[in-house]
Amino acid sequence: SNMLDLMDLRCEIEVWAARRAAESMTPETVAMLRGTVVAMTLPGADKAAQDVAFHMALAKASDSVVYRHLLSLVRGTLAEMLTYHRTELFASAQDDATVIAQHTAIVEAIEAKDPEGAARAMREHLNWARDHYSKSNRDR
Repeated sequence: SNMLDLMDLRCEIEVWAARRAAESMTPETVAMLRGTVVAMTLPGADKAAQDVAFHMALAKASDSVVYRHLLSLVRGTLAEMLTYHRTELFASAQDDATVIAQHTAIVEAIEAKDPEGAARAMREHLNWARDHYSKSNRDR
């Protein structure tokens, strides 16, 4: 499916972006990323919108015009995917907490200027999401 293709692609390019973001980290980009994670935890938050904001902020933090352009091309599909994730697929409080913890780990590695740690944290997040996604498609 297109969604699974996008998931696979994200596993490659977003890991690259997380590594890049850690290398070119600034206090502003860290604050921007942290802001989206905090916004996810607020009561009544539009979690999907904040999730999109997180990944767009990461694109900004990667300091790569090419990557920002790439992400803007798939933004609609990404938004669709994240809306599905955050409203249906990971709707449980436990899944929600996991997603927030994973985003936090990514931000902390970027803040620590740890490119490999950031790449690893992003890979764990996306692999977890992909496993959930594949499972839900099998269960239907």
